[in-house]
Amino acid sequence: MNDYERQLRELWTEAGVSEERQNQILAEIYAKAQPGAMVGPFRIPGGRDTDQPPEPDPKQQAALAAFAALHGHLWKAELRRQWEAASAEPELHRLRNTHGPTWLENYRLTIG
Repeated sequence: MNDYERQLRELWTEAGVSEERQNQILAEIYAKAQPGAMVGPFRIPGGRDTDQPPEPDPKQQAALAAFAALHGHLWKAELRRQWEAASAEPELHRLRNTHGPTWLENYRLTIG
């Protein structure tokens, strides 16, 4: 047991959380913290293959290219804004869920 787990268990015990429930909560935390695990739209680094998700498929690439053409040189900022507002078209919103905002920062649009 590490110091963080010990501190959590002390807090939970003081709050009246049963040992069984504490074990369940810690199991959930450990499962979500494993390399490559998805936590919401984000992937925990250090997965089996790479830390990067696969390249967008041709349909997603086309949607990104069309969006970039429509919104100009600030297209990434606009896409991030739409992701935060959950107002992006479905194909682009799926990219948020599978690839995430960090991926977008590093993504380079390939034309042709």
